[in-house]
Amino acid sequence: MLLDNGMSFNINVVVRAGLKTGACKVRADTQEISAELVMEERQWWGRLRLQHPDFDQTITLTAVPRHFGGRQWYWLCPMTGDRCTILHRPHGRTEFAGQKYWRQRRMAYRSQFLAPHKRAGIGIRRINAKLSGSEEVDMLYKPKWQRWSTFDRHCARLDKYESIINDHEEELNVSLLKTLFRLQRRG
Repeated sequence: MLLDNGMSFNINVVVRAGLKTGACKVRADTQEISAELVMEERQWWGRLRLQHPDFDQTITLTAVPRHFGGRQWYWLCPMTGDRCTILHRPHGRTEFAGQKYWRQRRMAYRSQFLAPHKRAGIGIRRINAKLSGSEEVDMLYKPKWQRWSTFDRHCARLDKYESIINDHEEELNVSLLKTLFRLQRRG
């Protein structure tokens, strides 16, 4: 099973939207889930109740102090009790839980099933989209707001991905040549 196919809640998205007590409707695919967030600001914790005809689940939020001030919010996984930033509900399941819980049940992200050269191709497209605004353009430029160190890191990662793909192509070529030589000897 894949974690990507289901629904997920990222605590950082909720925090950016503003942690406020209230109710709302969340729509994913063809499903509509009622969500009610109750925050206890003074104690730095809260609860999110998710209701759907198939399930009713309450998830706890907690905040941990940061070293230089402020707080970092986390979900508490209802199944393991561990802190996590993303809760997943894979397709066909009725409960939300953290990645650690789903990993124990042999579920993973789609990219974990891909060969290294396929993951490298995805990485190249992602970096191209960041730097050129399109996945297919070969001309890269540093965005005006980006630091040179970040741009250099992206370029180094591109080089690494391209070397992975070139190594794979070289292995394919060697394999093809061996097969052709074997066929030539037989024929």
